[in-house]
Amino acid sequence: MARETAERKNKLDARGKKHSEKKGISRMGMNTLRDKAEKSTTRLKEVHQNKINDLKVSVKEMYKELPDNKQVKIIFNSSTLHEGKILVKADTINFGYGESMLWKENKSFEIRSGERILIKGRNGSGKTTLLKLLSGRLTPSCGEVHIGEDEFIYIDQEYSIIDNWLTVLEQLEEFNHNHLPEHDLRMLLARFLFPYTTWDKPCNILSGGEKVRLLFCCLLAGNNTPDMIILDEPTNNIDIESMNIILSAIEEYKGTILLVSHDQHFIERTKIERIIEL
Repeated sequence: MARETAERKNKLDARGKKHSEKKGISRMGMNTLRDKAEKSTTRLKEVHQNKINDLKVSVKEMYKELPDNKQVKIIFNSSTLHEGKILVKADTINFGYGESMLWKENKSFEIRSGERILIKGRNGSGKTTLLKLLSGRLTPSCGEVHIGEDEFIYIDQEYSIIDNWLTVLEQLEEFNHNHLPEHDLRMLLARFLFPYTTWDKPCNILSGGEKVRLLFCCLLAGNNTPDMIILDEPTNNIDIESMNIILSAIEEYKGTILLVSHDQHFIERTKIERIIEL
C-alpha cells in the first residue's frame, strides 16, 4: 500500500507541476508548491513507515506463538555443482509484442551456482516474464538466453508443479523416483503435517500452504536436489507456518536461489546477495 500510494502521489505531483507551468505560475509560486508537495510526501512516508513498523512487531509476536514443528525440517542433499559455475546467461534480452518492448534497455547478466538473487521492480515491470525467460518458458523477442543442462525447479504462485487431478498420495508417488515403499511415503506425508484423512484428498482442493508443504515433501521423496530454485512470489497464498517450512528448506539449501517477492521478512531470511533491478 505504501509503495502504491507513493507512486500515485508522484504521478499527481508531476501532473500538478505541468499544470502550474501551463498556467504560468511564477518561480516563487512554483517553489512554494514544490515545498508543499515535499512536505506532504514526507508525512505520507512517516504514516506508512509507522504502520509497517507496527506490523513488523505484530508478525514477530505471532512467530513466537507458532508451534516448533521440527519434524518438518527439510534437509536437501548438497548440490553437485561447483560454486561459480554459470547456470544461465542473458545476452541483451528483451520481451514484447511488435516494436513495444517491456524494458527500456536490454538486459545482460549471468547467474552462477550458489548465488542468491532477488529480482526487484514495481508491479508490471516484468519480473515474472524475466523468470520465464530465464527458465526457458518464454523465448526473448530479442537477444538470447543460454541455459545450461542443470536441474531447475520453478515454484510459481499457483504451485503448478502439483497436478490438481491427483490425490495427495498419488502426487507424492509421482515423485517417488527412488521407489520408496508406501509405508515410507505415508510417514513422509505425516512429517509434513498431512494426516491419513488427507491422503485421498484431491490436490485441487488444497490450500496454498498445503500445496507448498506437499511440493517440498515431493522434492524429498524424489531425493533430487535441484541446482537452482526459482521462486515467484512464493508467500502470496500461504500461512505463516507453511512459509517457515519453505524458509527452513532454503536456509539449508546450498544451490542457487532466484526470487521474486515483496515480503521483506522472507527476503531477509533468504539472505539475498545480489539484486537485479527492473
